[in-house]
Amino acid sequence: MRLPYCCSVSMLAALCCLCGSSSSGAQDVTYELMAGSVLRDECESCDRASMDVPIEGTFVLATLPSGVGVRSCAISAIDWKSSGNSDYAVQGEGSYTANESEKVPVQEMHLKVDVNGVSGIVLDGGPVELFASWPVIDILVTEPKPHRDINHFFTVRLKAAPRAEMTPYGLLKESIFVVDCPPPCRPPTILIPIQGSFLLGVIYENPIGVLYRVDGIDFSDTADGKKVQIRGGGTYWQGGEVALLQTMDLELTVVREGVTTTGALLSSEKGPTGAVFPEILAHLVQTNPATIQVFNIDLDAKPEIRFRRGDANADGTIDISDGVRDLVWLFALGGLEPECLDAADADANLQIELTDAVYIFTYLFLGGIQPPEPGPNACGFGPAPRLGCLNYNACK
Repeated sequence: MRLPYCCSVSMLAALCCLCGSSSSGAQDVTYELMAGSVLRDECESCDRASMDVPIEGTFVLATLPSGVGVRSCAISAIDWKSSGNSDYAVQGEGSYTANESEKVPVQEMHLKVDVNGVSGIVLDGGPVELFASWPVIDILVTEPKPHRDINHFFTVRLKAAPRAEMTPYGLLKESIFVVDCPPPCRPPTILIPIQGSFLLGVIYENPIGVLYRVDGIDFSDTADGKKVQIRGGGTYWQGGEVALLQTMDLELTVVREGVTTTGALLSSEKGPTGAVFPEILAHLVQTNPATIQVFNIDLDAKPEIRFRRGDANADGTIDISDGVRDLVWLFALGGLEPECLDAADADANLQIELTDAVYIFTYLFLGGIQPPEPGPNACGFGPAPRLGCLNYNACK
């Protein structure tokens, strides 16, 4: 689902974009490549297979004077490198233009780069449909024909967003990866509980809502990581003029039982959040299945906060009051839920119950085993899956 652009014509007078009308004044914004950015190295005259190399790195986007509904930017300080086993390095500069005044908004990009020391490589893309949510840039640029070098010509799929302060998130135990396979396929549905983490950072906000980038997705099954492994990134939007709504769009690489699926696009319907932010609760469905099987994810996640296991009252020490804190919440009328459930879960069994208080008392007074990772003495995140931790000031 396409999100509303922050700088539509109707909003230009009220809002200032990262890169847009000349009235906003010049400013440089550092962009980072996101998951899905790939350098393709092809050969026109040989049997060598094309190489798709994941790349990472940064570039700088600067505002240029432009008309209403047109976003014109200069690109400089390109510094990309391969993130896999291959060794590629890219430097250079170029330009980017997006025209939202067209009936179908379009974008184009032109780059002049050096690849592994080979200079003067021109990469062009567009005009093509502008479909990413600004300020995210998603475009394909390639060397024009006739090719400069028939043995090595390059294409870059570039997906990037402004650098942001990222908050680590951890999946909660309710998160599930779903392989949906309608009849007559058997089995019709496979449910795989997953654990893992991702990063979330604000890249744009206005009076209507906030757009976040999602990076560093690292999910796996909760058993041994052999059934499914998921990597990728995307965007998350939350806002609304009347009710609070959300959408999440992810591009994933899924490895399931040895079979790799790249470029899997999963999106949630624009609808109610279902949880109080910063918790994120979303149901994502694959929009581009290549086979009869469709991937879904029921995602429940909260920010990862460092804590001490067993410190249920979050005062920085493990003592009798922590066991009492669990008991008061469980059995006393009006007892408040601990702000850090992971800390209160002394035995790390993903449930807050009488056994947690017993575990704390046994550890303190009977020489019992200390609470599991991260333990009672050092602050840490603890292993996945987690119950979540909204606040734990004793580690700040």
